[in-house]
Amino acid sequence: SLVGVVSVFFDGKTSKFRKLAVLPPHRRQGIGTQLLAAAEQTARRQGAAVFACDARLEQRAFYEARGFAPSGAPFRKYDASPQLYLKMRKPLSPVDGAPVPS
Repeated sequence: SLVGVVSVFFDGKTSKFRKLAVLPPHRRQGIGTQLLAAAEQTARRQGAAVFACDARLEQRAFYEARGFAPSGAPFRKYDASPQLYLKMRKPLSPVDGAPVPS
């Protein structure tokens, strides 16, 4: 059964992912890490030079441990929510045979 999800979007040299989520009973088992790794590999195969997301501030360490770095100051994504986010970015090395971004 489905226990996690991630959406990947491509925009030229940058690939962004959103909605990385794992159902609570299945967290802390490496599923999020596996989903993120698969999404990153897809981005590399598509020729992305950068992998990016808007991460919840409290998830910063998760992304930093996987090679992402914050870009800019924390921000509110939605006016009605107190939740703070950080733009996180990770440079990607090309995969052999992947298209080269122009």
